[in-house]
Amino acid sequence: MFAGCVVAPAVALAELHQGHDAQALEWAERAVAIDRDYVGGQGYVAAAALLGNQDRAHAALAELARLRPGYRIATFREEFSRYSTVPAFVHGQLRY
Repeated sequence: MFAGCVVAPAVALAELHQGHDAQALEWAERAVAIDRDYVGGQGYVAAAALLGNQDRAHAALAELARLRPGYRIATFREEFSRYSTVPAFVHGQLRY
């Protein structure tokens, strides 16, 4: 289970940053299916869903609020901004 919790969110983030929204959402959903209480997975679902599926985004944000009150997309963006300064990564992050 640990490998899935690491791989699925990492692929979701990579897909999101490359603009592959459908694939990002698919991998984010896999992360959440492995562990519904994994905050990162819910964050990816919310971020990916915001790009096209408002109902799914709101459901994921509600779950984030349950897991981590006060957690916002801005929090998600700030946390992951420390991962890389590579221009493609930074540009990808501006999408959500």
